[in-house]
Amino acid sequence: MRGSLRGDGRFWLLAVLVAAATTSCARPKPALAPDPGPALGIPAVPDRVLASAPEPEEVEEPPTTPPEPNAAPVRRPTRPRPVRTEPPPKPETPPETAPPTVEPPAAPAAGAGLRTVETRDDVEATRRVRETLGRATATLGKVSVNSLGREARSQYDMAQRFIAQADEAIRVRNFMLAAYLAGKAETIARELAR
Repeated sequence: MRGSLRGDGRFWLLAVLVAAATTSCARPKPALAPDPGPALGIPAVPDRVLASAPEPEEVEEPPTTPPEPNAAPVRRPTRPRPVRTEPPPKPETPPETAPPTVEPPAAPAAGAGLRTVETRDDVEATRRVRETLGRATATLGKVSVNSLGREARSQYDMAQRFIAQADEAIRVRNFMLAAYLAGKAETIARELAR
């Protein structure tokens, strides 16, 4: 029996240790607040110091002594005066010369303004823009409008408006704008044809 008590004692001891270990693990540990460290002291506001205006220093004037009668008078330095030069006399009769004739500059032709290297020649610039517009129109002609979705349909309409605006720009001889609009129309047409 002795051996069984001893075994029972170990059992109870082991049971108590297991219970203590499991209960300490089951409880949540209290949250520890971080250590705030030493308290920071706020320094006192310094007194306001106002600077006083500097006192003007007294300048001692040299004693005035009456000038001696035989002494030369003291002269202050003066600025040199500019020398005046008189303009040459005008002749009584001016020489007769005809006033130079100034021809007014020729009025620029209608629609002719500043030109870039690309638009120096109207015929060549018109030809290039018309070629681009022809390619854009041909590519848009290959697109089936009925099969387009809402977004693609708005892109198709935008390309058509660019072509119309490019034609108008050619009419008013704005070749830079016409080339830009025709290029945009061609790009949109290529995207829709894919």
